[in-house]
Amino acid sequence: MKRAWPSLAALLLAGCGRAPELRELAYAGGQPWSEIRLEQGEPAGRWTTWYENGQKKSEGQYERGLRQGAWTGWWENGQVQSEGRYVDGRPDGEWRYFFASGTPASHGTFARGILEGEWIDYYGDGVVRSRITMHGGLQDSTARSYWPDGKLKHEWTYVKGVLHGPYRDFRADGSEWILGEYVDGRQTGLWMVYRPDGSVSTDHSGIYENGVRVQPWEAR
Repeated sequence: MKRAWPSLAALLLAGCGRAPELRELAYAGGQPWSEIRLEQGEPAGRWTTWYENGQKKSEGQYERGLRQGAWTGWWENGQVQSEGRYVDGRPDGEWRYFFASGTPASHGTFARGILEGEWIDYYGDGVVRSRITMHGGLQDSTARSYWPDGKLKHEWTYVKGVLHGPYRDFRADGSEWILGEYVDGRQTGLWMVYRPDGSVSTDHSGIYENGVRVQPWEAR
């Protein structure tokens, strides 16, 4: 169903130059879609939106046209989808995200809209899917991802957003798949790639320089 107005932009245009007013928009069938107060053409105070079934979709505060303070989003089934805070229109501090089932999907920290610190993602059953550390919006330090049973799947190291350091991949059974190292984003040194039976894949293993294989692996 289409809404009576396409977006918040329409609200702003409609409110320009008018005295403060409460603006309510609805779905084509008449169900409420949003409710917000406009002051001098800018959203102010609490803004609430709903799904067409009447379930609340999002709610938070505006100040001087910018999102401020606590904001919450919900799935259509009523479960919380996201929760966190805004400062001057940008997410700030800890944010948490959830699956429609209510289990955690991910959580981490923003610093004025930029990813900062550790972020953790989860599978739907609560098992950790990945852990990464961000600094200034860039991956920084060792990151890891996991198979659904919790076994290590990938492990790689970033320095200021660039792959730099050991790199390891593992199969679902825990066996080694790829082992090597990056320097400034390029494969460097000895790289080993293993087949499922544990034998070495000579097509990809060998010595690398600046991302190029310069010496193929020879069985010893």
